[in-house]
Amino acid sequence: MAALWSRLWAAARRPDGKALLAALVALAVLLPAWWLASRWYGDRLVDQARADAVMETSLRANALSSTINRRLARLQGLYAFVQVELSEEDFAVQFERFATGLYAGTQGIRNPAVAPDSTVRYVYPLTGNESVLGYDPANDPRTEVRLGVQRAIESREVALTGPLELVQGGQGLIARQAVYQGDAYWGLVNMVLDMPTMLEEAGLGEQSGDLDFALRDGSRRVFYGPKQVFETSPVLSVIRFPDDAWELAAAPMEGWQATAQGLQ
Repeated sequence: MAALWSRLWAAARRPDGKALLAALVALAVLLPAWWLASRWYGDRLVDQARADAVMETSLRANALSSTINRRLARLQGLYAFVQVELSEEDFAVQFERFATGLYAGTQGIRNPAVAPDSTVRYVYPLTGNESVLGYDPANDPRTEVRLGVQRAIESREVALTGPLELVQGGQGLIARQAVYQGDAYWGLVNMVLDMPTMLEEAGLGEQSGDLDFALRDGSRRVFYGPKQVFETSPVLSVIRFPDDAWELAAAPMEGWQATAQGLQ
């Protein structure tokens, strides 16, 4: 170190030494400033990448929420119908007429069904859903299904179960609401919503673009997309329902730093 300082001092005494020394001092000052500026700029690019992801994730979460809630509104229609018609002798005929209109023109509804005493007796369309007749969700071997029935009965509000594998095949979200005659429990109205159809409608049918998306329910069970998304500092958007809340997460496939570099 002493030898280095001695050489620098000797150089500084030469005619051009002062310029050299000034340049070295400037370099010593500017290098840390350049490093700090580069780091600040990189952080700003990451912030911009995250802000863009927040907007895209929020748009898709809102689209999925709207897609599901439009179909839940039809469950409310079925609930109102059953309350009015449940004591009529021709209930089966009236149900089929009402369910035909309820079912028509809306993709993503697998079937509306009515379950007196919690056991499904009426379902539309019957073709393809024969296995649902006689099904009692209150005695389903899956805990989440039984708990969903219990929530519907106790809250008298719409209760969601799933998404899960359906009795008749495929992945669906089940919406239920309890029907009462006065204070006496009568049964359930059920509606099975096709999850792949709703994801497609919300722009989540398949992974595309620079972002990976994943969905998990209130129990933190990931039911769509790679689980790893939730482990890579994702942006999150919450989708709220009467008895649950989902989280839609998004993160770049190549990581935030790589995405930020692409913004330069």
